[in-house]
Order: sequence, then structure tokens, then C-alpha cells
Amino acid sequence: MRKLIALLILAFVIVFPTSAQEQTLITLTAEAGFDGYFRDGQWLPVSVHLTNAADDVSGRLVVRPETSGSGITNTYSTPVTLPRGGDQTALLYITARGFATQIRIELIDDAGVVVAQTTAPVRSIQSQDRLHVVVTESAVGSIDLNAIKTGIYNGYQANWGSAQIPDRAAALDAVDLLLFSEVDTGALSDGQRRHPRLGDERRAARSDRGRELAGDERGAG
Repeated sequence: MRKLIALLILAFVIVFPTSAQEQTLITLTAEAGFDGYFRDGQWLPVSVHLTNAADDVSGRLVVRPETSGSGITNTYSTPVTLPRGGDQTALLYITARGFATQIRIELIDDAGVVVAQTTAPVRSIQSQDRLHVVVTESAVGSIDLNAIKTGIYNGYQANWGSAQIPDRAAALDAVDLLLFSEVDTGALSDGQRRHPRLGDERRAARSDRGRELAGDERGAG
């Protein structure tokens, strides 16, 4: 009888692997906002890197109040298809309340099962703080723009690669200064090129708003 029970338990484990076992085969890592910074109520991008050592999976990446807390007021998702051996990056866009400090990103398959999840920290900045994004592929680092600020308010900087530039206009509404440094803009996707903040003139250096800030706010800081 004991041998029979042991065999039945073994068969159950083989046929029905635990959720934890499945999740070790599919991994998620995520970065939210602008190196974590965001503004209350404004769109922020969430970049999610996925790898899959399990079978093909199709589903959605989801950020929802039930798992991220009351700092997230709606459910946001984007579809993904991840083949076995897959290695890809997906973007979704969310808004958060100013008191949010962390979001949870879940990969939920078509059967409604959470097959992988991860978290990403976020930090709200004040409406009068300045948020700068430097896009660079330089191996020696980026330009430091933290000194550009207004009066008593702070300046914050995010350093991005060109792949992190969102393809939705509203995703950059929170950004005051967008600066390109040592970037091959010819490698940008069609969606990125269509962004109104990335016109031909701006693509070479910085946005018009950025020029104004760089000229006027250095003195104000």
C-alpha cells in the first residue's frame, strides 16, 4: 500500500508540476518609469524582459490593483507570445498614484494561470521637479543633468538606451528634457520615429522644451 501511495504521488508531481516549478522556467525582469521615477497620474512605461525555458506560452503581461496595491487604480495589460527558448522585451504603459512604491508584473497565460511574476520599484516626484531623460549608447556613461532644476525643487535623471524610447506619445508627457547623446537614431523603430517629441530637428539633439530648460534653468538652479 505504501509503495502504491508513493507511486501515485510521484505520478501526480510529474503530470501536474507545481506553479513554483513552472515559474523557475519562465523569468521576468522589469524596469518601471524613468529609472523608477514617475509623476502622479501621468503615463509611465514598464519594460519587461522575458525568457522561457519551458513550453510555448501565450498570454498577457498584467499590472493590477489586486497585486500591486491601491497605488494602481486600474488593470493594465499587453499580449505576449513567448516560444520555448524565447528571449524578448515587451512594453506596457500604466499610471500610478503618488504614494505607489512598487508594482507587480504578472505573466498570465490564456488559461488564466499566473506562470511568472516580478516586481519593480517606483518613486513619485513632485509636479515642479524636473525630469530629464538622456538617451545614449556610450560605453563611458552619460551627461549629468541633475543640476538643471528650478528654485527649491529637484532635478532627476534617467539614463536610457534607444530601445527604451516608447512608441506612444503620452508616455513621455512626464519628461521635461529629452537629450540624445551618441545614439544612432537611424536604428529607431517606425513607432519611435513617429513620436512628436522626436522630430528631425529634435532627434539630433534635444526637444524644443529641453532647449528652453537647458538655457533658462541652469541659471535658475
